[in-house]
Amino acid sequence: MKLRQLIPPTLIAVCLMSAAGFAQDSKLKILEKPKPELPRNHGTLDVAGTVVLSVQFLDFGEIGEINRVKELPGGLTERAVVAARKIRFEPEKKDGKPVTVTRQIEYVYSWNGGWSFPNEDAVLAPPVAGDAAKAEAITPVPGGVGPITDVWLVGNALMAAAIAHRVEPRFGLFR
Repeated sequence: MKLRQLIPPTLIAVCLMSAAGFAQDSKLKILEKPKPELPRNHGTLDVAGTVVLSVQFLDFGEIGEINRVKELPGGLTERAVVAARKIRFEPEKKDGKPVTVTRQIEYVYSWNGGWSFPNEDAVLAPPVAGDAAKAEAITPVPGGVGPITDVWLVGNALMAAAIAHRVEPRFGLFR
């Protein structure tokens, strides 16, 4: 029995189209996150804390709605909002197409150190831990398992079937 007899031609076609025709998903990528301006009275402003903003990153590369999740007094929240409007980014992509997403960003202010970011290398988290966030947390591949990984897994299964039936694979996926 030949391997081609074991595998429906439509499965082979789907695997090949999946590998060639679909783009991978990609996360939101922050290119530039400017620090807010210091208030004029920053030397005497006795405030420390974090401004948390829920920022909408639009699919066409602009900042949309900004909601205040956690505020600081003395005009610090307003300065953080102004800085958030200046963020430059590459939109998140699903199936190769840009999508609008909302993420929380933080600006940390210290009376003796000015503005800082909690962790510049941290991935921006979704504002609400819904089903998508839970699935993403347990997926072993960043961004989820895409069509290339699917094809690789199917290819391994096909190779295992060929070995089990002692058939030498003779078509493109296994050369």
